[in-house]
Amino acid sequence: MKGLRMVVGNDEICEETKKEKFVEEVSERRKVHLR
Repeated sequence: MKGLRMVVGNDEICEETKKEKFVEEVSERRKVHLR
């Protein structure tokens, strides 16, 4: 059970980091467009 929980937690963390990276990329593009 603990092993499964660790895997699920890692998957959730990966999704969160992907969202953060995507948001950063979008904000960077907006900065470029503002210039």
